Amino acid sequence: MRFASFTPQQLAKGGIALTAPEGASSAAEGRAADAAARKLIGRPVIESHFAHCADTTRRHVWLNEDCWAVSLDTTNFNPVGGTVPGGPPAKPLKYFVVLVEPGTDKILDSQGSRTG
Repeated sequence: MRFASFTPQQLAKGGIALTAPEGASSAAEGRAADAAARKLIGRPVIESHFAHCADTTRRHVWLNEDCWAVSLDTTNFNPVGGTVPGGPPAKPLKYFVVLVEPGTDKILDSQGSRTG
């Protein structure tokens, strides 16, 4: 599964693996993209793929299902948190991906990185 804004290896560092889906593609891509955008304050969607989503670190044993993986635009987005009062601002995110359950539009997991 290939995205323009991050590599499978970058996701793997955070414990997420995206592979070919095991079932048929869901027709709910637009709703999944809207749910993902709401997760990150309405950021625009770059791209989305229907994939099999699994947790490789076993943080979330339940994450082993087909889902929508939605990449969000983080241009000029500097998330709150990670800053020290009076210190330098936090580095902006290089990428942010949200995993959305088809049909329910429930957010299963998300991952972002400041280091690309």
